[in-house]
Amino acid sequence: MIIPKLGLYIHIPFCIRKCPYCDFFSEKISSKEIVDKYVEALIHELSLYSELTSNRLVETIYIGGGTPTLFSPKKIDQILNAVNKFFTISADAEISMEANPGTVSSDDIRNYREIGINRLSIGIQSLNDKFLKILHRIHTRKEAIKVAETVSKYYDNFNLDLMHSLPGQTYADAINDLKELISLNPRHISWYQLTIEEGTAYAESIPSLPDEDVIDSIYIEGYDLLKSSGYHHYEVSAFAQKEYQCKHNVNYWTFGDYLGAGAGAHSKLTINNKIRRQSRIENTCTYINNLLENQPQEIYLSNEIIPEQNIPFEYFLNRLRLFTPLSINEYENYTGLSFNNIRYLFEKYSEDNLVTIEKDKITITEKGQLFINQMLEDFL
Repeated sequence: MIIPKLGLYIHIPFCIRKCPYCDFFSEKISSKEIVDKYVEALIHELSLYSELTSNRLVETIYIGGGTPTLFSPKKIDQILNAVNKFFTISADAEISMEANPGTVSSDDIRNYREIGINRLSIGIQSLNDKFLKILHRIHTRKEAIKVAETVSKYYDNFNLDLMHSLPGQTYADAINDLKELISLNPRHISWYQLTIEEGTAYAESIPSLPDEDVIDSIYIEGYDLLKSSGYHHYEVSAFAQKEYQCKHNVNYWTFGDYLGAGAGAHSKLTINNKIRRQSRIENTCTYINNLLENQPQEIYLSNEIIPEQNIPFEYFLNRLRLFTPLSINEYENYTGLSFNNIRYLFEKYSEDNLVTIEKDKITITEKGQLFINQMLEDFL
């Protein structure tokens, strides 16, 4: 069993308001004081992990949310200074941060770059004001385009998020949205279908969505459009120009290790040939109080070693999202388990044309990409 690459995820769980489709943990930002206290608690949490990871190189950093751009460049710089103090960071580390057009100025974009952020991920979601209102986004089409154009001046590497199959959206609406997004020439595009998630406002009052035939047509045309525009479809909803895959997310999907910090953050760490998963409480005030009162053990919602029988499911839950060939050696090295115990499943998938097997490489077919969830059920 090898020790995989290590990434660091930092969660900023504040938003101006909750989007009706969002099921990620976030809270409405209430005051400057809570921002200061949260940063103080976050830095204290980071300090606790320096010994745990002292011999490991952090190769990627991802600041996600919530809306991290509600924190000024000065506050983000304070966090990054702590990261550099407590961890050994790769000289060429990918340092990403999520940004929302309605919360970031041109000066902010430049200043984030100057403090070390080298990849921005912009949550645009639509370039049509009608659908931005339906999604309750706080920005307009004009603001989104301006932010994307400004980001392109300071960042060689940036991602734009776009959703499709929105309430009332036609095939033409969705494809026009995608064409406009591509014209902004991001290095990376996250293009995904709106889904109704439990616990969201949309789940309580389900909007009228396009029918399946329209959604299928959007997918087919969208994939062709992205491919012809130079974007490689390397993950379920991720498309990248050559050499611009998101390194942090690829580490997730290849069962790499990641250390999470912040309220609601998750970790997966390999220690002494055991794989541990952790999740932190989804309440910022409780998180802050427990850390500032020196009760760090109280920030965890769960903190447990994955039982060996659950590891194949955990591994493939991530790895089957990635469309690059899977090495049998990779599976054995990252899990410490023999592939022979599950070989019969992949032989069955091969017979059903869901995967191809060549020497020690397994590749998911186009048909297989449509049946990932069904394959995962076999590992439960």
